Amino acid sequence: MLTTLLLLGAMQVNQTAPAGLAEDARGRLYVSYAGSNEIAVHEGSLIRRRLHPPVKGPRGLAFDASGRLYVADSGNHRIAVLDENGTLLFSFGGEGAGPGQFRTPYDVLVDDLGTVIVADTFNSRLQFFDSQGHHRKSFGSLGEEPGQFREPAGLALADGVLYVANGWNGRVDLFRYDPQTLDLQFLRSIPGFWVCGDVAVGKDGTIYALDRNNGWIGKWDRDGNELKRFGGGNYGLFRQPSALLALSDGRVAVADTQNNRVLLLDPEFTDLFRPRVDRVGREGATIRWEARTAPVLQPAFQGVERPASYGASPTGPRIGFYGALPRNSGETRFQTTLEGLEPGTGYYYWIFTDQMPVLPPAERRARVFAFATEPNPGKKTILNLPIAVILRTDVWNPEGSNGEQRGAPPGPEYLRYVKEEFEDARLFYFVNSHCRVNLQYEWYVYEEPLTRGEPWPEAAGEDALLRQRGKTRQDYVALVVIEAERRYDPARKAYYLQGSGGGTWGAHWNGLEEKSDPAHCSFLGGSDLAWLMTHEFHHALDSMFEQSGYEEYPFNHFGDYRVGGYNGPFGEHWDGNAYILRVWPEQAWFYCLFGSVSTTTDRDNDGVPDDDPSLPFDEKSWGSDPTKASTAGDGITDLRRLMFSTWVPATLDSVNNARANLVRPDPHKTDQTGLGIPDSQKREPCIPWYEEIPFGSPDLPKSIADEPAWREKRGRFGTQDFEGGAYMTWDETGLYLALSFSTKPAEFQITTDFLGDGFFAGQDNYVLTVDCRGNEAKIKSFSVLNGAQNRWPFNDTELVPVQSLELASDFRPTWAQVRIKLPWHLKSGLTCREGDVYRFAFTFLVKEGVNQWNGDRVHISAFEPYKMLPMRLVK
Repeated sequence: MLTTLLLLGAMQVNQTAPAGLAEDARGRLYVSYAGSNEIAVHEGSLIRRRLHPPVKGPRGLAFDASGRLYVADSGNHRIAVLDENGTLLFSFGGEGAGPGQFRTPYDVLVDDLGTVIVADTFNSRLQFFDSQGHHRKSFGSLGEEPGQFREPAGLALADGVLYVANGWNGRVDLFRYDPQTLDLQFLRSIPGFWVCGDVAVGKDGTIYALDRNNGWIGKWDRDGNELKRFGGGNYGLFRQPSALLALSDGRVAVADTQNNRVLLLDPEFTDLFRPRVDRVGREGATIRWEARTAPVLQPAFQGVERPASYGASPTGPRIGFYGALPRNSGETRFQTTLEGLEPGTGYYYWIFTDQMPVLPPAERRARVFAFATEPNPGKKTILNLPIAVILRTDVWNPEGSNGEQRGAPPGPEYLRYVKEEFEDARLFYFVNSHCRVNLQYEWYVYEEPLTRGEPWPEAAGEDALLRQRGKTRQDYVALVVIEAERRYDPARKAYYLQGSGGGTWGAHWNGLEEKSDPAHCSFLGGSDLAWLMTHEFHHALDSMFEQSGYEEYPFNHFGDYRVGGYNGPFGEHWDGNAYILRVWPEQAWFYCLFGSVSTTTDRDNDGVPDDDPSLPFDEKSWGSDPTKASTAGDGITDLRRLMFSTWVPATLDSVNNARANLVRPDPHKTDQTGLGIPDSQKREPCIPWYEEIPFGSPDLPKSIADEPAWREKRGRFGTQDFEGGAYMTWDETGLYLALSFSTKPAEFQITTDFLGDGFFAGQDNYVLTVDCRGNEAKIKSFSVLNGAQNRWPFNDTELVPVQSLELASDFRPTWAQVRIKLPWHLKSGLTCREGDVYRFAFTFLVKEGVNQWNGDRVHISAFEPYKMLPMRLVK
């Protein structure tokens, strides 16, 4: 069933931050507004009344059988009970952690027997009361185990099951509930949220829940199988949604808190109104869309030329006209053909519609979208994304300095290092997006001393730094902030720069008439900066596409889809990000509302720009022929050859100067690895390994030289000071691997993907770490990355017993060997059949040390980091 989407209260003066929803017996919708401390009663398209009870920050709402309204009066740390006129009858609670006390309760629920259940949010528990507010029971505590909570935020009850939106534990918990005894029996969880903010259950048992911080709602069947997610799409991205409710007419109400609105969605979250750009040419395009009823278009279809620089005012307008096509399932299909456009130019267009009215009636809504026309022959379109990079180079942390004095900040070589790392990330984005996405950095360096825990001067602030150049944050699609935080290591008796993970909040589109808010990424500057920039900015890019109406742009947290991860046939970390950039359609890059569109010269139309120093890569710097689409003359285009590599610089656990001897694409070679195999016949042309594993049954205790079954080396790897080779064979009982080294490493790791469905999918992914520090090799750890477990972390130590693995080694002064047998195992996909294709990755800790920008740790990959090499079993 499709129903019209309504926007409630979006234009209401003084009604701010809707945070709670309830429906009375007459089907009227009650909405609590935490910002304006009131409750609005909606009936159809009208607001029948506004209630102003003595509450502060009201959130969750619930009715009992007699029609009394219970309010989670979060700011007063109590439950307020109102009559139908909003008069306070009584309240119970008060701030505290004792029985019957609350800390900011977010939700309230009343069961059929009149028991009041409260999500006592900041006490991380549930509390139960009788209808008069007398305390009966408390349940739960702070923690992550079943029956524990981390700021529970929402409640629902259906068919004897209590559903709890378990806040920062990122899941919905289901409990069997006995209303007589108030006993709760844990059933299962639905994971996959950043912050699970509320939960509701429809008449048919469909479960609805929302992720407050990621800004999406989802639906699951009774068994917890995910059916759909929705981030607002063309209705505008959700911003901190706080509550949802399954209504009696089948629709789903969503309190979209920071957007100050309530949406009424059909139960399928139907996104009716997204235009599709078809048949894009150099001077025109065809646009199609559907609507439940005919849009009101005055003018019918309007657009402006996208500015050549981000933040500038668009020019235009250009008008298009639409025509209705035959009806289909109650929807009207529309189409417009745009003509007279400029080649290689970006455009914004919008459609005016009454499809999504504001209640009470207000202005019509415009659906804005973007695209770019094809360029003239010999040109290529580029999406430019300007980024402000703010680097604070002298941040001291006294708490992490063991009583030592401030010490000296890093010198100019540190800035060079940071910029090199960021250029690695820039090249990674450009190449893997088929030379479409150009990150444009503008650097702001603040070198004055700052102390963690003390007030910082205004001049160190982000906006103050931007103002020095006459800029504002709206001149960029993202701000990236790096802090070189200095601490003292007493073991080394030296200062070091602290590393960290990263944090990102998304961009927000404010419309064509108003500059949009950029995304914001931040992390410490001690290590792994190329990776942090790549990973965190990908979150920012994801938010830009969500704001553009394309929430299907993949989220770059990887794992089984049932726990909120994105999965595909790729390896870890960098490889997953490269995969997303590669599979996103080239024309779809220009659907992003953020950034600007430009063209560059590409005379042979091979996809690689000819000579453009403003871009991270071109044919001139590569040495390829800009007049030949295939410089090597073998029919493989230069762009395809360029993309033989993902251009990952190094492993995450390494330092800038510890990079393996990687094979990068050479435009003049038809055999990149020198193995005598043409590039066209290898799955991974830049990995110097043979891609077949011959049949054989080696005697594991024998060395490689003494055992003919090992045959010839499968691959080679190393750096200037560390070299090695890999030997592999198989029989019906298992898979054999032997690694030889010029110098033994401290340890190494082998990872597998036996079914080829991706490192994060299924239960076929081994992670084996071997310790070589002693006189013989030992298994340090072994687990199966089991995505089928439906939980994180995926490490499964029981599916394949570590005792079933066989290990032998020889450590000599001038060489070292480790030989391993992985036994046949059906459930993990190691079936050892001719024709099977298994995927592998190998990493080596060559030298132990400090993982720092100027550290001495050496950790390398056998080939391009995080890529998994497919190898076929042959006889």
